[in-house]
Amino acid sequence: MDWVLDKVVDQSDCGASVGNTKITDLVFADDAVIFAESLEVLVMALEALHEEAKPLGLEVSWLKTLVQVFGDLLDEAVQSVHACGEDIEILESFTYLGSAVHNDGGSRQEVLRRIGIAHGVMDSLSGSIWRCRYLCRRTKIRIFKSLVIPVLLYGCETWTLNSDLKRRINAFAVTEMATVAAISLEESLMEDLDAYKFKTADWVVFVLMLVVSVLIGVVSALRDRKKATIQDYLIGGGNMPPLAVALSLMGGWISAISILGNPTEIYFYGTQLSIALIGCIPGAIVVNKLMLPIFYNLKIVSLSEYLELRYHSTVLRKVGSFVSLLNLFLRMGMCLYAPSLALSTVTSLSTFASMAIMGAIVTFYTTIGGVKAVVYTDVLQTLLMFGGVLAVVVMCCIELGGIGKVWAIAERGDRLEFFNMNPSIYERHTFLSTLCMGFAFIINTLGISQSSYQRFASVSTFKTATGCIDSFISSWLDCGVCGSYSSSLVWSPTPPTARAILSPQARSKNPGQILPFLVKIARSHPRPVWPLCGGGVWRVLSTLSSCGNSAACMVWEDFLKPLPFFSKLSDKSATLVVKILSSFTGVLSVVLGLVMGSLGNIFHVLFSLPQLPKRDRFSGLFLTGILLPWVNAKGAFIGFLAALTFNVWMVVGNFVTGGGSPARLPLSVAGCASPRTQHWTSSPPPNSTLPPRPDIAAQLWDDEVITQPDSKHNLA
Repeated sequence: MDWVLDKVVDQSDCGASVGNTKITDLVFADDAVIFAESLEVLVMALEALHEEAKPLGLEVSWLKTLVQVFGDLLDEAVQSVHACGEDIEILESFTYLGSAVHNDGGSRQEVLRRIGIAHGVMDSLSGSIWRCRYLCRRTKIRIFKSLVIPVLLYGCETWTLNSDLKRRINAFAVTEMATVAAISLEESLMEDLDAYKFKTADWVVFVLMLVVSVLIGVVSALRDRKKATIQDYLIGGGNMPPLAVALSLMGGWISAISILGNPTEIYFYGTQLSIALIGCIPGAIVVNKLMLPIFYNLKIVSLSEYLELRYHSTVLRKVGSFVSLLNLFLRMGMCLYAPSLALSTVTSLSTFASMAIMGAIVTFYTTIGGVKAVVYTDVLQTLLMFGGVLAVVVMCCIELGGIGKVWAIAERGDRLEFFNMNPSIYERHTFLSTLCMGFAFIINTLGISQSSYQRFASVSTFKTATGCIDSFISSWLDCGVCGSYSSSLVWSPTPPTARAILSPQARSKNPGQILPFLVKIARSHPRPVWPLCGGGVWRVLSTLSSCGNSAACMVWEDFLKPLPFFSKLSDKSATLVVKILSSFTGVLSVVLGLVMGSLGNIFHVLFSLPQLPKRDRFSGLFLTGILLPWVNAKGAFIGFLAALTFNVWMVVGNFVTGGGSPARLPLSVAGCASPRTQHWTSSPPPNSTLPPRPDIAAQLWDDEVITQPDSKHNLA
């Protein structure tokens, strides 16, 4: 065959130049590949091959002969080549020796094809191998390396890879290796996690904090028992201490969702979300200069009262108040569920028991103490929150070797992303979408939030109220930076966290437990756990009390007070009615918290389910009333109803049909060892002789995605 091809090369001068090297042909058994730089030369080579092979009794199989043209050398209309009286088909992609070669010269098609085939191998072995309880972890890893990795990396020496293809291969290897290794780790994993539960000292601090919160409510109720007016109960009489109000404002919205949900979101999808902090600044300016001056000077108690004053419509006021109440109740359920999830991770309490205890405590002190109890407990809980988050960051940063090391780890894990300028609306987070998200968040959180407005109304002057906004923005930025940084800390490859998050047992629960897993790492050293847990757990008390007090205020002011029976009640009787309403909201929050537990990760629920009555639609009523004086009640109501209907259609459709989940960034269990299993190593054995491999194989070694127990079982 070589003699025949030499004759063909001499007669046709075929071949393709690659640098200073000219490649003329490739031969494998009875298959031959002829290279040419033009169709004319290729036709001459095929004809010469036919003539030279015929005297030797060799026949060219024209049915199997195909032509592949690389680049744009041919017109797209040309679909075949005529040689020796035969029409030879021109193909875009051709599979040769098991590898697909595409006419664009790249490796994307082949890499995706290999990943798909490897997925098929994994699926075919799922029941018989990966979930077989009689096979040990070591055996499963060897099977994975022997049957799956060769399929994945077949022909990888010829691949040309970019960062996207490397990321795809690594993601497959990490995910499937975690599946193979973690299924056998469930029992030992639970033994590991039990070692990080609350100890006696932790329980003492936990109970003490609950008792202190109750005492604050009791003291507030006793101090105001002789002047129990509805104004004192709802807005503190308008003379609350500015510092306490500012801290309460911070704590009311920088809740357990922010502490637990945002690090989870950044851990799985990158730091693009942190750009929302920049969008908060213009939002605060709009609230400070445009919205708050109008609301504060009107001396209203319920924000929905502004809608009646502006549009002269009681219906619009009640509709707006109803939507706000629905949003508040949903938020209360989520805010109660988030820290209860954290508590169930570090204690023996079930999620339901955690929700019942905290819900009862909050309901008690909010009901008897009113807004003053809410504000003063917020002060204590806000200080605990910042102390807890700061403790997580500082302690873990010291253990990992400093800020630079943490940043490098996050960069290696592809977590760092700040300027994703993709305009697609289907992208989870982009620069523009997160910027707008931060702006809208502040408008809704400070501008038209009933709980925030009650704090603004509880101070004596407008200047003091605007100072509270400045304090809120600065604290929100600080908390956002710490939250983003803590997600980078979680990404660090520490064994308890990585094995816990990637195990089937952990995946069957909730991703919101990621930060508590980080707390468990810190608990492996002799440090108290209460400041770490306090950052997320104690925030539920503040958020629930704020929302509960605000809900009671809106029900009274917008629905009950205008009725003839309730309008004639004395201040003492009216206060009693509001207290009953406040206690009812606490019970409802526990019920809604149980519902939230089955709806997905915290951040996704926060920004999807409450979209049903989201205040974005409600804020349009206020901004329209402020900026467009010619709009009447009918136009405002139709616009609000249209926006709400469209929003309900999107959210309900997503939950009914299933909108799908965006792809998470790759996770790794690199370096994670179980007490009952061997350690994994990323270094090849000393006596191992591995053939040269492309960059991706080296990256698989470096990232400790693929491991090698001995020289007989390697990636070759």
